[in-house]
Amino acid sequence: ACAVAKFIVVGSGAAGVAAALELVRRGVRPLLLDVGHTNHADLPRVHGNLYDYRRGHDSFDLHIGPDLGGLASAIVNEPGVAKLNAPNMAFVTRDADRLAPLEQTHFQAVQSFAAGGLGNAWGAGLYRWTENDLDNFPIALSALQPYFDVLTREVGISGQDDDLSRFFGDPAGLLPPLTLSYNARLAHDAYLKKRDAL
Repeated sequence: ACAVAKFIVVGSGAAGVAAALELVRRGVRPLLLDVGHTNHADLPRVHGNLYDYRRGHDSFDLHIGPDLGGLASAIVNEPGVAKLNAPNMAFVTRDADRLAPLEQTHFQAVQSFAAGGLGNAWGAGLYRWTENDLDNFPIALSALQPYFDVLTREVGISGQDDDLSRFFGDPAGLLPPLTLSYNARLAHDAYLKKRDAL
């Protein structure tokens, strides 16, 4: 016999997986459906970490590509997310303008018709909303806080309570920050010397 799902979550991107996770936490087994573009292109990939890859390869092939596709939005002088033009990421937004054209004013929506949605290009950043973000919105920050806590634990977000916390929200539950590279450490140290004047 075929079981009937009480809840169907359409899309296995970050939002779909978060919704399915919450249903499972409440004892419900959802049916998670997704269909869409996948990355079948025979393109260079990083196996291991990017630092090791860059020691032996020029990363132009990863970020720009032989057809200069990674520069697409810059070449045509249109706004866009450069990362989504990179050769291994182009499938994430492929056909979105054709399948779901939008009229936008003062806003730039990014849509995906890829299996896994925008989660394919997600950098695992989780910025919690602040009271200011939700000003005049019908949902209070206190109602969302428990869900932010669950996602922070499940995903494993690294960071710390620092000068950006007032913009990125409560740093509760963060894993320790990653070790800074040499260049990042120089930039960070220079900032610390001048931050009171900024």
